[in-house]
Amino acid sequence: MKKAIIIIQTILLFFFGGLILLHLMGIVWHSETIFTAHQPKGINYGSYDPYQISIIQQQRTLGSNYIILVSKSAETSYGHVINYPATYVVNEKDMKNAIVNWTNDGVEIETYLNTRIFIPKKNFTRGR
Repeated sequence: MKKAIIIIQTILLFFFGGLILLHLMGIVWHSETIFTAHQPKGINYGSYDPYQISIIQQQRTLGSNYIILVSKSAETSYGHVINYPATYVVNEKDMKNAIVNWTNDGVEIETYLNTRIFIPKKNFTRGR
């Protein structure tokens, strides 16, 4: 009986240790774009234009998180990434109504928490 308990404990240890390891490795099992806004024609950064800003939900091993991605419109798998400012989401509908302001200096996004995040153009232009 003791041997069976030790075997079960070992299996559980490896199982939960594996889950934690997968989560710490940052493996994303599924991602979904919640919000996207495109750079307007009146703004020109002179470097791989046009760009877009997106809020993306990433499903990871032990939960999900959200990121903000500024990328070239033609290549949305690479760009400047920052974590979404809240660790929880009250209402995805509010995220879809985020306000984006493109300026010659960069892009600002206002979140549902009335938090403004400014991303300077040097962070996402010139092949970054």
